[in-house]
Amino acid sequence: MDDIKVKTKDMDREAAVEYVMNYYWYHILLGVLSAGLLVLGIYHVTWGRKKVDFSLAVVNQDINYERDERIRDGFSVFSGIPAKNIQADSDFLISYGDVQLEGINESAYDKFFFSWSAGTMDAAVMPESFYHYCKKQRGRFLELTSLQAQERLKELAGNRKNLFFMDNGKYAGVYADQTYLDSEYQRNDADRYVAVFPETGKHKEAAGMFLEYLCVTNVQYGGK
Repeated sequence: MDDIKVKTKDMDREAAVEYVMNYYWYHILLGVLSAGLLVLGIYHVTWGRKKVDFSLAVVNQDINYERDERIRDGFSVFSGIPAKNIQADSDFLISYGDVQLEGINESAYDKFFFSWSAGTMDAAVMPESFYHYCKKQRGRFLELTSLQAQERLKELAGNRKNLFFMDNGKYAGVYADQTYLDSEYQRNDADRYVAVFPETGKHKEAAGMFLEYLCVTNVQYGGK
């Protein structure tokens, strides 16, 4: 700034402006871009961040945003949570262990476990083998009894003896093919899909409502 003052002290305003624009345009441009990025960053942190009251991750199904929106909207009707505050994301095609997929974006693996560790994943639908893989990576899941009383779980199960996924005698999840999700997701009888709840999820009340939503068979909410 002092250098500019020295070089333009004998110039009139018009000549000084022309000099600055000719010799310092690059610095001006960088300054404008930096200010713009700062404004965008402040907006994202304060006003631009989307409020999420429940987040569902779907692992190793086809990426289908229309289906994700149907699931989001159905749960919104059931729970009363605004659809705009529910996130259902099937962008998780992941290779792990003996399961090696072709042509996938490996960043999905990092995205999944970052969401887990950050507590921004309240529920997940995944192959049973991936559930066990996550446990080997020291991932911990909620027992369903921490979201619904055991008597309520039995009531929701009714005559469906194969509804709940059990792990060491504990209620660990819900088999997707025993819920309305069977009409949304592809089956794999050799490696069944389970709906489970990461322990780090921040929205336990909403997770409990989603558990009940999966067990409800009323067609009004998308059930069978």
